[in-house]
Amino acid sequence: MKTPTAVLVAVLVLLSPLTSFGRIGETLDQCIQRYGRPTSIEKPDDKFKFERYHFSKNGMSVVLVFLNGKAESIIINSPTPMLSGTVDSLLESNSQGAKWDVDASKLDRSGIFQKYICYKRSDGNATAEYTEIGTYHGIQIMTSEFRRAAHPEAAGF
Repeated sequence: MKTPTAVLVAVLVLLSPLTSFGRIGETLDQCIQRYGRPTSIEKPDDKFKFERYHFSKNGMSVVLVFLNGKAESIIINSPTPMLSGTVDSLLESNSQGAKWDVDASKLDRSGIFQKYICYKRSDGNATAEYTEIGTYHGIQIMTSEFRRAAHPEAAGF
């Protein structure tokens, strides 16, 4: 039967660009191998205290923050809303063997988002937020270490 093989090949072709996105814990050199040279590097400022590396890959923009030489925050912005399979693939590639679950305790009560879904990893070491608001369609995946460093005033993150 050639049909299941053709379907499998089509699925692999469609998902292959997603496997090229960075993973929590990778070094800057590993990320440069994935994306090429950064399109820009933002220095820390009053609004954001970490250096941010901007990349472009497969029509999406990627922003990485490194702590202690490892990627601790990844933001991936898409020009169009991400399909749930895309979000699932990005979460899976950053699971480090743990399971991702929707965090129902964090809901958009403001009503300003077209879509807002929070996720937490079963090992407690990472969270993610998928957001659609206006023309912004993005996911941020971050470690607990990054959250603590970015928001030291917010205990229990």
